Amino acid sequence: KKGESSGTVKGAAPRGATVGYVLKEKKNQTMKVFIVSVENNAVFQIKDSNTGYYLDGAGEFDDAMRWEGSLPSKGDYEIIVGGTRGNAEYTLKVFIE
Repeated sequence: KKGESSGTVKGAAPRGATVGYVLKEKKNQTMKVFIVSVENNAVFQIKDSNTGYYLDGAGEFDDAMRWEGSLPSKGDYEIIVGGTRGNAEYTLKVFIE
């Protein structure tokens, strides 16, 4: 939610599909993202909408389940959740400092 420094979302990504969440953040804020799933098959990517590039360690082929880092620019960041196999039911947690 707007103004919050952390959040948790429970969801599901059907086989072959992704689910996106957009966060508006400030440059140099620290963001921590974690995802857990019963079958360990939920992963995410983080895309900087300003540049169109993925963040190091959370790129298209990284299959990230955990990421922490400083945000390189002010603006929107999209967390894209998908499954590595089958349907992925997940809990996504985000912390901003």
